[in-house]
Amino acid sequence: MKLMYLNRHASCPHYIGSSPVGFSVVEEEAGKNQSFNPSFSTLAFLLKGKLRISGVGFEPFMVEDNQMFVMPSHLDHQIEVLEDAVGVRLYIIGNHLDFCSRIVSEEQMRRFAKNHSQLHALPMIPIVRTFAEQMETYTRDQLLCCDIHTLKQRELSAILQAYYKPTVLRAFLAMLYRNDESFLDKVMELASSYLNIEQMAERLNMSRSTFIRNFTDQFKESPSNWLNRVKTRALFDELRNTEVPLEVIAAKLKFASQQSMTTFCRKNIGATPLQVRAGDVSVPTKLMSGRELKPMMTTLRPVLG
Repeated sequence: MKLMYLNRHASCPHYIGSSPVGFSVVEEEAGKNQSFNPSFSTLAFLLKGKLRISGVGFEPFMVEDNQMFVMPSHLDHQIEVLEDAVGVRLYIIGNHLDFCSRIVSEEQMRRFAKNHSQLHALPMIPIVRTFAEQMETYTRDQLLCCDIHTLKQRELSAILQAYYKPTVLRAFLAMLYRNDESFLDKVMELASSYLNIEQMAERLNMSRSTFIRNFTDQFKESPSNWLNRVKTRALFDELRNTEVPLEVIAAKLKFASQQSMTTFCRKNIGATPLQVRAGDVSVPTKLMSGRELKPMMTTLRPVLG
């Protein structure tokens, strides 16, 4: 099909063609071994061919033409192409937890995913096959505007929710939902940025409520408590272990002013910054307990010197 007016979509500031996310067509010959980009959770539609999927943490399974399967991010896997294959791959745009929650309620997924650890292929019903073929046409024609791919991802979630039973979808998406290593890793990476809850949720492409629910599930405490402890530890280490001026520390740790840092210090450490720097107080007890803090402290030490 000839595209008549591609310029507007090609000038999209987030053109999918320059990014790995979104839909793409994949073609492989029999005998090849491949894998998906581990940084992204994937939903794949096999239009033709036969595959064998194996990896760490799940039993091998077969995928035949007219079937689809998911692959969570950060999961070691190998795709053996047993017959010449043509398919459409979706590297999920945004957060895979939000994608799952659009299809099956988060409460249902949370209960089910705890005891489910197997990936498997799911047959494509005719309307899903039509959807996959349409996306094959779009991507072959270079219709790669991010608006289109984002809308089509949302359409896909609506189609799956409407045409498959919830019990089938829970089993199909369980491994995708429960694989939160990327969430943990990204939160730890953001720890030394001293962002607030809203800013962290935005960085992770999540709503505030979704971020709080997933954070609490993973860290076993509220994000506000954890962030407070991160900042308290960072402040204590800066004051005790460096000679950096107080106004510089306040700016580095994202305090509104040096005075607000002093107020924070009094409340959480029990002393003024000058008293901490003079060695008049020891490490607060709350910073010496809690196994959730240990990886954070390891992450921060190189930053704080």
